[in-house]
Amino acid sequence: MIAMLVALASIGVITAFVWFLNGQKFFPIAVCPICAGTAGTWLWILAGALSGLLSPAAYMPVAGILMGGSAVGIAYQGEKYLRVGRVAFLWKAFFVPIGFGTAWSVTHFAFGLAIFGVLALLALAGFFLELRKHQNGDPDEVSSRKGNVGYLEKEMENCC
Repeated sequence: MIAMLVALASIGVITAFVWFLNGQKFFPIAVCPICAGTAGTWLWILAGALSGLLSPAAYMPVAGILMGGSAVGIAYQGEKYLRVGRVAFLWKAFFVPIGFGTAWSVTHFAFGLAIFGVLALLALAGFFLELRKHQNGDPDEVSSRKGNVGYLEKEMENCC
């Protein structure tokens, strides 16, 4: 119970801090505060458990829940970047279970399996998502990308 309360407090503090930093235009793009709060919390819990500062028995279940939430959030956000012809349902149907399995592997310190899971998730992202940034291109393409920056910033502000 204490571990969950500590995690909830951490999510709140990190979320508020990132929300404040977004308001100060600290980051080049707006960062989803609740996503940062969730991921930041499970990252420090994992570091604490690995270093022996936190009880794995108490904190790893909480970290697993938060990691699972991150997997779902990544799958949801990834849907916006699907390649033409890819099916959103299949993207999520593969990504979420593999993400959960990877989270389980990490929380049970099965790092070989966790590395395999991360590689599988990266392969899925490579197959389903369009993430490449065009470094060089014709001037029309470059100006088109510059016009999208404002749109993307506005979308990120409305993330949460």
